[in-house]
Amino acid sequence: MSRKSTRRTIRPLRIPITRGLIDQFAQELHFSLMKAQLGYFTTVEFDKIGTCFNTIYGALDLKPPKDKTILVAIEGAMRAMNDCSKRGDTSGVWALRVTEIAAVRAGAQKAEEALALLDVTTVYQSIKQLEAEQRAEERLAA
Repeated sequence: MSRKSTRRTIRPLRIPITRGLIDQFAQELHFSLMKAQLGYFTTVEFDKIGTCFNTIYGALDLKPPKDKTILVAIEGAMRAMNDCSKRGDTSGVWALRVTEIAAVRAGAQKAEEALALLDVTTVYQSIKQLEAEQRAEERLAA
């Protein structure tokens, strides 16, 4: 008797994000926001917040969430950061307005919720895409 051959679909391994990684993203976001509220907002804090949002948004682009409000909140926070960037570039003063802080805080909250739904490989792919884009921009600028 011959055994019937069956095809097995190989699914990629899903490694959930641990609490430690969520806490690391939360620290970057919330400590930078606290500095902004206290008046110590610089380009360093701007870059930390931007990197966190871009990484999470890129991962959500690779694996879209069921809850679309997550994307809306993060997009609103990114728009607020872009407005701050325009003002900072023209005036040299880097500061978030009260409404922008509220939008960024709401985006940070939703980003933390989204991280719990993502897996490590998706976030890693997002980070690598951002790094590749940054290298390409640096090559063009040189």
